[in-house]
Amino acid sequence: MNVIDYIKLNKNRTFTELPFNEIDSVIFTQLAYIPFKEIVTKEKKDLMEVAKEFFQKYEKKDIQKMVVFVRKALNLLNLIKSTKRYSSVKLFNYIKILNSAQQFGALTIEFSNGFYVAYEGTDDTIAGWIEDFKLAYQHPIPSQLLAKKYLTKVGKYAKKPIFVGGHSKGGNLAVYAAMNCNFFVKLKIKKIFNFDGPGFDKRTIKTLKYRMISKKIKRFIPNQSLIGLLLYHNDDISTIKSSKISILQHDIFNWQIKNNQFIVKKLSPYSLKIANKINDTVTTLNKKDFALFINELYEECNNLNITHTKDLLKIHRTLMLFYKIKKIDNDVKKDLSKLISFKIFF
Repeated sequence: MNVIDYIKLNKNRTFTELPFNEIDSVIFTQLAYIPFKEIVTKEKKDLMEVAKEFFQKYEKKDIQKMVVFVRKALNLLNLIKSTKRYSSVKLFNYIKILNSAQQFGALTIEFSNGFYVAYEGTDDTIAGWIEDFKLAYQHPIPSQLLAKKYLTKVGKYAKKPIFVGGHSKGGNLAVYAAMNCNFFVKLKIKKIFNFDGPGFDKRTIKTLKYRMISKKIKRFIPNQSLIGLLLYHNDDISTIKSSKISILQHDIFNWQIKNNQFIVKKLSPYSLKIANKINDTVTTLNKKDFALFINELYEECNNLNITHTKDLLKIHRTLMLFYKIKKIDNDVKKDLSKLISFKIFF
């Protein structure tokens, strides 16, 4: 059974009949991937109404042009829009920021148990990928600062418990925001969910701010995880069975469920070995040179009009990009090739 099966099985059960759990949490995180601009604003709207407006605004042909993970999130929205369990939850405060410095998205969901602040993971933009690479040498990255600001603003007026979560980079943002938000907002946070998101440097996880919230963090990774093992963590972790292998396990729709919770499976020793090698490489990076390289890489992508990952499928542009990379310092290139060979995709 996967997330879709869970929804079909429990669609008529309220949160009173079946309490909010880890599966509901990961469902909420997927809603943050959907482009709700001009549909979800500061005003609260029932999920059913939001879904209706979205599918009226975007025709089937428009949706087909969207990237796979957004289409999967929309399939989920379409499935839950008229269910007894989810149709009346309220969505508000959707935000999406994309520029040369950052790719950030967030959404707040009100349900019977409280407020859920969901952060978007990396989208298909080159800007989003470049920001992910910055996690190797920059702290904080721009999206982390926005995540903190967003949670502090939402939490300031919250009169119910707050849950914070995200998938992939969104999981990292959820932890960072909870760690650094206003003290009084921090007291309202009941649980922090990190679904296969990367961690932080060793210094960060030793700070008082991190230790104050670490017992509230619940981290979920598939048993062949790479992304969720990147950098460092010090929190409660569940390793989950997936129906796929390798990087395909990052997709939460492949995670297996039984009795309304994820099925636990032993972590693959190979994944741990690869993750440790990646972390060792990141630790020994010449961060100054690597930062210069990443900035140069982004500039070259812009020059070649490579703005989305799909543009890399255009062979002539990709070949030109490789030609430009050849001119860059060999030591930095060597480190980058190591990282790419380990398939770091957030």
